[in-house]
Amino acid sequence: MLGLDANLAKQLDDSTLLGMLTFQEQLDVDRLLVLAEIYREEAEVYTTQGQPDICRSMLLSSLRFYLEATLAVEGEPGPELINKIEALRVKFKAQALPVETRLALMDHLERLLGLGDDFLVSVKLTRADLKADFNALESCELN
Repeated sequence: MLGLDANLAKQLDDSTLLGMLTFQEQLDVDRLLVLAEIYREEAEVYTTQGQPDICRSMLLSSLRFYLEATLAVEGEPGPELINKIEALRVKFKAQALPVETRLALMDHLERLLGLGDDFLVSVKLTRADLKADFNALESCELN
């Protein structure tokens, strides 16, 4: 998918992988979503193998890729994608997230807060929880 050996791709950081999926400042969202799914699935394999550190790393990358994909798309994000982000987001404390992921998550939460209450209810989110989560992220130092 990236034109690289899978083992080599795993050695690259998230920003580099995102750059490889960007052409003329346009992110290939479809391929990024596939990559996010692959990383999420691999994390499950590492969990069953008793390798929590690698699992955590894969989940963090998956979260970042889902976030970048949803931010790259105009309009309301799809409920399925929001649910995938939420399922990953609750696994991590705000302070434990890499800076780039925190910033993307803040943008995502801000976008959700701009949507109507009916939409938030449809994806089982509350405005109060989103605001609290945004404030928690905002209070983290960006280092």
